[in-house]
Amino acid sequence: MRRWISGFDFILGWFQPKTEMRRFSRILDDLSPEARLIIYDFASRRPISRYFFERTAEAIKPNGRPAPAFEECVRLPSSEISSAAAGAPGFTRGSTSAVLARGYKLRASDEPKARPLTPKFAVVHPGSGSPKKCWPLDRFLEVVSFLQRRGFSGTLATGEAEERWEGELRKVALPAGWTWLRRPALPALARLLREATLYLGNDSGVTHLAAACGTNVIAIFRKEFETAWRPFGRTTVLSAENVEQVSLEDVVAAIGRVLSRPSAG
Repeated sequence: MRRWISGFDFILGWFQPKTEMRRFSRILDDLSPEARLIIYDFASRRPISRYFFERTAEAIKPNGRPAPAFEECVRLPSSEISSAAAGAPGFTRGSTSAVLARGYKLRASDEPKARPLTPKFAVVHPGSGSPKKCWPLDRFLEVVSFLQRRGFSGTLATGEAEERWEGELRKVALPAGWTWLRRPALPALARLLREATLYLGNDSGVTHLAAACGTNVIAIFRKEFETAWRPFGRTTVLSAENVEQVSLEDVVAAIGRVLSRPSAG
């Protein structure tokens, strides 16, 4: 590693707690590359993406020109999203009985009062790298049913982190117009997100990808992670000390607010 690092003229690193950078910093002290090590300051109360962007712009100082604005750089350009077909291998349709836990059924009175919606497309991603960040799967399935009743088709997307649910999801009969996309390639997933009117997910990389694609995002977070890790863009964050404390009615109400915006869709 030391030999590899010594081949660079300039190194820029991004870190969270200082303990992560100690070994790397010791190596740099013995070598010649100029280095800027940027450590996130939790006391700043700024999203970590914006914090790192602004500190990086200050470190680089591009040719004396003003640094670009954060908002100008965070969206994925359309040219960077592959035209991989949304119907590529990986789409499978659920079958047999739906898996819905008792106590989370939506009543008609819970649905937002709004004009009838024309058919739209939504992506729902129920997973995350940590189970503690995951809103209950049965509530995601309730939201899928709710959206279908509101005229939405869509995709339930899962990846490697959601393997523990695959046996359960194979038993799920998704409503008409909805498919299960298992372990999609990122370009295909990005295209789906770009085309979606609405995205619902947890604190996860896919949620940040949805924000970067310009999708209307509803994200469910643990309160302790909301400030630093909330996605940018057209994002509504619902948070609680424990994600299970975010109710189904909270999410449905947030969907109603998002869809009532003039820019939605």
